[in-house]
Amino acid sequence: MDSREEVDRPRGMLVVATLVLITASWVSFLAPIAAGRFGGTFTALGADLPAPTRFLLAMPNFWLIFLVLALAQFLWIMARTRVTSRELGRMKLALRLLIVVMLLAFGLAAWAIYTPLFRLGEVV
Repeated sequence: MDSREEVDRPRGMLVVATLVLITASWVSFLAPIAAGRFGGTFTALGADLPAPTRFLLAMPNFWLIFLVLALAQFLWIMARTRVTSRELGRMKLALRLLIVVMLLAFGLAAWAIYTPLFRLGEVV
């Protein structure tokens, strides 16, 4: 297949991009609320927080980065119904990278929040 030959954009890619956008929207809305509540809990218990937890609580709107990236990616994929195979490969790579980075960020956030909670549970 020639890299300049146009192909139809897979519909599944648009579905995945939509799901990523919905997830990013949901997290960017709920994360500041959760950060405020966890911050209040840690303050009330007088917890000594590690640096990742302090960063997460100090920057509750950090998750808007993923919303902006997911929206840009969604619009890019939505705007093109026919793409070259090279651009299709770039779209797939960008979508996979965003998913991996979001999953890593969610995992690190869960670790940063729950590690101090478990330590507090051992003390109490």
